[in-house]
Amino acid sequence: MAVSWSAVRTAVVLALATCFLVVILVLTGVVTSPFGRRHVHHVRVWLRGSAIAASPEDQDQECGCLWNIGCPDFPWQTNFTSPKFRCGFEPMTENLLTECLAERNVWHGRPVRVHVAGHVREAYLVDYMRRRLGAEAEEETCRLVDAAPGRKNISQETVEYDRVEAKDGGETCRMVYKRDGLTLEYKLLGLLGPDIFEYVERLVSQCREEGCAEDLLIMSGGVAEQLNSTILDSFTGVRRFQRHYRRLLPMLIHLVTEHNMQVVWKIHEPVTDEFIPEYSMVRNDLLQEYNALIMEQTMTTPVEVWTSHMMMKLHHIEECESQIKHNEIEHISDPLWRCEEEWVAGDSLHAEYFDTIFNRVCDKMVSMPKNPCCSG
Repeated sequence: MAVSWSAVRTAVVLALATCFLVVILVLTGVVTSPFGRRHVHHVRVWLRGSAIAASPEDQDQECGCLWNIGCPDFPWQTNFTSPKFRCGFEPMTENLLTECLAERNVWHGRPVRVHVAGHVREAYLVDYMRRRLGAEAEEETCRLVDAAPGRKNISQETVEYDRVEAKDGGETCRMVYKRDGLTLEYKLLGLLGPDIFEYVERLVSQCREEGCAEDLLIMSGGVAEQLNSTILDSFTGVRRFQRHYRRLLPMLIHLVTEHNMQVVWKIHEPVTDEFIPEYSMVRNDLLQEYNALIMEQTMTTPVEVWTSHMMMKLHHIEECESQIKHNEIEHISDPLWRCEEEWVAGDSLHAEYFDTIFNRVCDKMVSMPKNPCCSG
């Protein structure tokens, strides 16, 4: 009987993804030993730049718990961890957002800034956020290029996917949107190097001059390194990323400890292998190499690591597979789903990311009955 290499590859990827998720759960203290009598685990959390030891009873009151896998309580998720670790999500309606931003403006004396630096995934997330926020464009030097509508044929030599590019043909670009009480900024992050170092230095200067306490910076990197390598030299990209990340991380720590900015590194969520051509460099096993590197260097620092979104993406993949199984394939290319996209998530998933981000931005500013961790 002939070996199905596609099936073998899928099995290996699933095993790697499972192992990676288990490691995160263990490192974050979510998984408890079945042999312990009291299941008491002390975890290290960072609060305002200081490391403190906290029990689960204390940590479940911290809004930053939303970033951690195993903490947020999703309505579709089986409760496989202790309820002591669980926060919820408050749907961020327009009225709630308006109230939150007004309160923050009073508290800090200026609008809140949300910075997002990343590649095409983050570009489309910011585009969703600005539409949901009703924010007006102040600067747009990036262009989002949607793939042609309809199903993709991955057996072709080239397959068109959604992408982001600089309007001037350069290597980087930015988008800035504003509404009352908020500035939303996106920065295209290519290969880690001088451009991103200059970007972070600009944020540091802005913090010194105008203050940035409780502003939010979300970063995600490694996509350009992966796309600019090949199967044979894939680890060259990983090593290049690691070399530059070692220089970048202290700069991000400085933003947290010296300026009280919230800095979050968004690791790579899983992709759907069966929808991606065999020759593509977008592979789960390679993505996990970047994730493991980031987790190893970042988890003991005051920079947060966003891991809870991986569960959201896995659920999104399951919903896509369910639609295909029930022959509802006419919807899978819609912006709401984008099931066959190499990188970009559907807006149904962006909605969950949005609520996560703004539950955190609005920490203690408004009442959130469904999320006591962040409720004011």
